[in-house]
Amino acid sequence: MKPLFVILLLFTSLSSRAEYVAVPLYQMILTADEIVYGEIIALDSTSYQFKIEGETVEDREVITVRRFEDWACASRWTKYAVGQKLLLFLVEHDGAYVTMSAGNEGELPILGDHIYLHRFSSPILPRIPDSDEGDEDEERALSMKRYPLYGGRFLGYQVSLEQFLKTIETLKNCVEVKTIGNYHRITDASFTCSNEELQVLCEDDLVLETMVIELKERYAD
Repeated sequence: MKPLFVILLLFTSLSSRAEYVAVPLYQMILTADEIVYGEIIALDSTSYQFKIEGETVEDREVITVRRFEDWACASRWTKYAVGQKLLLFLVEHDGAYVTMSAGNEGELPILGDHIYLHRFSSPILPRIPDSDEGDEDEERALSMKRYPLYGGRFLGYQVSLEQFLKTIETLKNCVEVKTIGNYHRITDASFTCSNEELQVLCEDDLVLETMVIELKERYAD
């Protein structure tokens, strides 16, 4: 009986993993109901109060967000605590704000002037070095590391918060989402910026360049 139980447990775990697919960063940027950054100022067992910096939501500086709940295939990198600074990709569900994705990719930690991008939603692609500019291109590439953040270790990429906010604005200005399927998945999209414009915009923005490459591969006409 014990071997059968182990087999069933393994099958259930593998099935759960097969059903979960990380939400790409570009998808969260382009389909979130709200994108905000700020700080957790209060907690209860199911949600937290989030004080927004920058643009507010419906003229509110403080909103309530449901906590992410750990499950078999994903867990938050650290426990929730007052004082944690985050950027949130939010959708409304049953009258409440929840972060996007079942893998906690919709909560990005902020520390100082930097924001940390989730390893699964942000497959940063290193540029292919040119023969004369290899060293310079290699310096621009981002490396995935484990960063000590708020008592935990976050696996992902460190980028400038200021630059990332510009990246979000640029992508939203350059991509038109035509149709959205279940779970806010983009089913059709097109670029509103020309290839020449995109090349210039991506020149000093590796995160933007990566998302443009992904979008072109998936939705190119």
